[in-house]
Amino acid sequence: MCSRNAIRFGRHARFRMMRLALAALMLAVPQAASAADRPAIDISGDVRLRLEQDWDSQTETGAKREERTRARFRARLRGKADLDGGFIARAQVRTTGQSQQSANITFADFDGNPEDDLKVLLDQYSVVWQRGSVGAEVGRMAFPFFTSNEYLWDNDVSVLGLSGNVSLPLPGSGKLKFNGGAFKLPVGPTQLSGKLFAGQAVLERGHIVLAAGLFRFDADRGDKDRLRLLDGNGGRDYAILSLNAQYKLRAASKPLVLGADLYRNLQGYRGALDSISRAHANRRTGYVLSAGWGDTSKPGRLEVGYRWFRMEKLAVNGSYAQDDTFRAGTGTDLKGHDIYANYAVTRVLTLGIRAAAVERLITREGGKRVRLDLTYRFN
Repeated sequence: MCSRNAIRFGRHARFRMMRLALAALMLAVPQAASAADRPAIDISGDVRLRLEQDWDSQTETGAKREERTRARFRARLRGKADLDGGFIARAQVRTTGQSQQSANITFADFDGNPEDDLKVLLDQYSVVWQRGSVGAEVGRMAFPFFTSNEYLWDNDVSVLGLSGNVSLPLPGSGKLKFNGGAFKLPVGPTQLSGKLFAGQAVLERGHIVLAAGLFRFDADRGDKDRLRLLDGNGGRDYAILSLNAQYKLRAASKPLVLGADLYRNLQGYRGALDSISRAHANRRTGYVLSAGWGDTSKPGRLEVGYRWFRMEKLAVNGSYAQDDTFRAGTGTDLKGHDIYANYAVTRVLTLGIRAAAVERLITREGGKRVRLDLTYRFN
């Protein structure tokens, strides 16, 4: 039986439904442009086609893993309505994979691996209120905290709950913003299990951005849906301190952003009942160093970047952090290099490439991955 928030289509109808989904998103373009009919409603979205190659991959024992090449796509449709009085209603419908971290559908695997059924998810639905420097949001929403990358939180993961923020101006051009919230956490595309309580302060002054946040994950150990998460994450508490710093400047008339991130899980696991927590009780720290130059704000512009990362097994909750750099579907117990480039072909079309070379911290497992993306956006 399907959840009321997700629609699943059989394998025999997969390609026909893919074409219909893409056509529906394309047809939304002229509707969004008809502002004279419904001026208070904005419609936007994107469609991304991806070719992905995994190679030079090893298992935990060092044995060679078969290479894999596959074609995938992601489609998202968003709506935003101005309700007056500072209230805005938001919603997003997107394709979805099997996990809470993936919106990708594999429609062609060139090495004989299984392909995906097309599934569509009502991923976000919320009401936002903003009055001057104070705001709040209730419903299922995008992660409402500052992040400089996805090593703490994957952009495809939404949360259900309540968030609030307040901004305080500082002398000169600076500001100090406080974010907070309480949420239920997704396990898979539609189910919920466990809670997140979070608070964060973000300072912006001149060329510098500094952020400090505490993210408390409380597991619901009596909920059977918790078992859907990898590595027993559904039954484990986390208390993650996130410290982020960015320095922004100009280089060759383009923006250059230098970044450093520290993640430290303050939760203790000595005496824990599960074997993973006991075995990795002292592996609770993660680092990311990054540099990005350029932008894709106009046709013909280029953006390039590099990240070096080292994320210990329990540094962050791996079921909600990025899972893009390695085919094992996890972003923890990893170190490596993450390189990307994006080029704005037109105002609505972007071509991107991302490559990663990673290895486990405590086993011989590792591998390389490259992705070529073509993304069409409309609003």
